Amino acid sequence: MAVTLLLARVSQRYLDAYAAAVDPGDPEGAYLAWDPPDGWTGLDWSSGALVESARYAGLGPERIAALGTAVGGDPAVDVSFVLPGHPWSAFGRPAAVGPVEVAGTARTLGGIDWSAVMAALPGEDGAAIAALGGVLGPTRDPRAYLSGRFAALRELYGTAAHHGQFVVLWWD
Repeated sequence: MAVTLLLARVSQRYLDAYAAAVDPGDPEGAYLAWDPPDGWTGLDWSSGALVESARYAGLGPERIAALGTAVGGDPAVDVSFVLPGHPWSAFGRPAAVGPVEVAGTARTLGGIDWSAVMAALPGEDGAAIAALGGVLGPTRDPRAYLSGRFAALRELYGTAAHHGQFVVLWWD
């Protein structure tokens, strides 16, 4: 099974119920109890390349920071109770973005012209992958791959903002 970055939209109510229900000493039970009901998406290994694409295209610090938060979480939001002892925590502990920051992130992501970002990359696929640090794995079409992941990320944040939800991120 491949390890991938997953993001879920969850309410404060869901987080509170999950925190009350899990036993931190029972990682398997906590894993089985984690079942976000309001939608989630997988970004595979694209998170670093999404941010690098923005840097490469010269998007500016605000947009790069928003994209970094979107795929890395906000350290001010504590979700240390989510998936305690999960075997993939070596890839990064669960993180989250709170509802206020989700709304700002959604606005910023909505203002990014992703096709212009992709057009800034070198024309040859191998050169584009190399320009992004080679972190895309075996993809043959980095623009399509990243464009699909960015569209899913923007949609998830837009929907979470609309519902006043958190976005929780974890590797699985």
